[in-house]
Amino acid sequence: MLTSLRIPMAATVAAFGLVALGATMESASACDGANVGCVDNPGNGTVTVSVTGSLVRGGSPGSGGGSTTVSVPVPCYRTPLWTGKEYFDGIKDGTITGAGWDEWNPEPWAPYAGYKQHKNDTEGRWYVPTCTMLDSFENFEEFDKFSLNYFLNNTGVYVEAGEQPPVPPVPPEVLLKAATDSMTMPEPAFDYNPDITGNLDTLVNLDTWFWLRDPTGSGYVAATAGNNSVRVDATLDRVAFSAGRAGSVACDDTGTAWAPGASSTCTLAFQRPGEHQVTAETEWGLTWSFNGQARGAIDPVGAVWSDVLVVAQSQSLVTEVD
Repeated sequence: MLTSLRIPMAATVAAFGLVALGATMESASACDGANVGCVDNPGNGTVTVSVTGSLVRGGSPGSGGGSTTVSVPVPCYRTPLWTGKEYFDGIKDGTITGAGWDEWNPEPWAPYAGYKQHKNDTEGRWYVPTCTMLDSFENFEEFDKFSLNYFLNNTGVYVEAGEQPPVPPVPPEVLLKAATDSMTMPEPAFDYNPDITGNLDTLVNLDTWFWLRDPTGSGYVAATAGNNSVRVDATLDRVAFSAGRAGSVACDDTGTAWAPGASSTCTLAFQRPGEHQVTAETEWGLTWSFNGQARGAIDPVGAVWSDVLVVAQSQSLVTEVD
């Protein structure tokens, strides 16, 4: 991976923000443009995201759900560069200057605020803004615009030895991917009636009722890093049962558990005796929000579950003839 310096080199020390171009760049020429040089990427640009919710792996709809943590790449972060003493000395002897600053920043250049407080510190470091071109950027121009905005709104931060640098901002799209990657829709396990005891389950030409064991029709996953959070809400939109020659049926709801006097639209009738595989399929609609603001719908997801029913031929035994 290559890193380009947005600010030109001042003597032998890079002045301020760094911009990483990405692994697809094969040489310094890929950086392109004046006042840009390429060096090895000094940062890893990953953030730990906390993912919670009823649809997180290990959770279940309608309960508190599960939780996990995942590491995700972020395009912009801070990289440790100078110690407090190195930065102070660089300002003092002129090896760190504001040369080239005015080519991209409308504000006048000045050393980092409070830098004199750390002039004798050889353990802590200044963490400087850094951006890496991820695959999520369609082209360099898009990345350049994004990274410039980051540089204009972020400055160097001094981190004492043993302390952690600030959590970098995680774009909503990155949190969204972390949320959906950690989401598992519940298997649509089902019950049915008749469910004859023994080796048989139901009879030929008899409407067999099907319904989901867990009728919960909603769930969520939330991914959080620092002050940013994405929530994905899932709503069960469709339940269907199918069984080969018995056809398929799309249910109005999750099916109705059989009871005397009840009715159901979730039924299949088997025309032949034998073993029949019945499959339940669900489709869940997804919407997402970022820091409480609705962002709209994303592609739906589904789940599948199957069971084998044994269908018997109904027979009558004649014991007496008039």
